[in-house]
Amino acid sequence: MENKLNIYQKLVEIRKSVKGLSKDTNGYGYNYVSGSQILRAVRNKMDELGVLLMPEIDYDTFQWEKHEYKNQKGSEKLDFIVTAKMNYVWVNAENPQEKIVVPWLMVGQQADDISKAVGTAMTYNERYYWLKMLGLPTDEDDADARKPVEAVSANKKMQQSTVGGKCTSCGKAVATNVAKFSTQKFGKVLCFDCQKKEDK
Repeated sequence: MENKLNIYQKLVEIRKSVKGLSKDTNGYGYNYVSGSQILRAVRNKMDELGVLLMPEIDYDTFQWEKHEYKNQKGSEKLDFIVTAKMNYVWVNAENPQEKIVVPWLMVGQQADDISKAVGTAMTYNERYYWLKMLGLPTDEDDADARKPVEAVSANKKMQQSTVGGKCTSCGKAVATNVAKFSTQKFGKVLCFDCQKKEDK
């Protein structure tokens, strides 16, 4: 009788199958590995092993905010910033009760159109999740590629005020992007739960 792999063993096999990804895309002065290249590299092995990756967004935590600023030329600009908690759920298709749930944070920023910000959040975070899951280096990747270059100076003060990453209300650890978002909206670092309390 053939020994069947469990979900963890299957993920190891998927990781082992990925070789030779190259930085095939560039934007805002960065070179990085595209999401489509990653998916092409893993899809066949996932199909062979019967592994599914299901994104689950917690819509109760979904928040959006306008970010108005002036660019270096003095022109008025508007970006939309969206955040939400989410999970990536690995499912063993041969035994669907066997799952791995990975908590994650979805953050996106885009100009003029909130739907683009949502799309950015989903694709950008999916790509970074894959890179981390596969153990690929991202230190020279485009951590800031989705932020308009013109907004960097306008955001500098906000970035400095979020160092520490702890909620000023309850003391919980707060992800950097959430800290930046709450500082912009509330003037202080707040976790998701405390942001909800402030909104009431």
